Amino acid sequence: MENGSIREQKSRKKIILFLILILLVVVGFLLYKNMYRSPSAMVSTDVPSGEFAKKLSSSELEKYLQDKADKNYMRIQMNPTMILDTKGDLSLKIVNSPKNMYSVRVITSIEGVDGKIYDSGIIQPGEYVEQGRLSKKVDKGINKTISKVMYYNDKQALIGQSNVKGQLSVS
Repeated sequence: MENGSIREQKSRKKIILFLILILLVVVGFLLYKNMYRSPSAMVSTDVPSGEFAKKLSSSELEKYLQDKADKNYMRIQMNPTMILDTKGDLSLKIVNSPKNMYSVRVITSIEGVDGKIYDSGIIQPGEYVEQGRLSKKVDKGINKTISKVMYYNDKQALIGQSNVKGQLSVS
């Protein structure tokens, strides 16, 4: 009789352990399901059905996307050929597009020679330069130049630069 009672207790323990195991599996599954699901969208029901919402036309969408793209690009138009006439007037072209967010400054030097021959000063977005004066005397003929184009933010801090090779024609 004692043997039967021990067997019964062992059997009950196994059943209880089995039920606890099933309970743990169910709780684990529910926790997993709730923790790793994607959040659901919350939609307010007290807002009208969107009767005033409009769809962007293709031209409006294109303008919007172009404006976003323009903020990430710097556009400068620059003729790499500068001409110095006999009167000493320098003819050049530097245009800082009105769509740019940054100011520019162009410093030009003769290739292989130290020192600058031209400095545009700060050119704000929407401004351009078509003439200037050289800061140094240059030999007659065609001289190879390097123009350093520097980009400044609204606090006049240098944020980048690039070089443009060109030429200066002196008559």
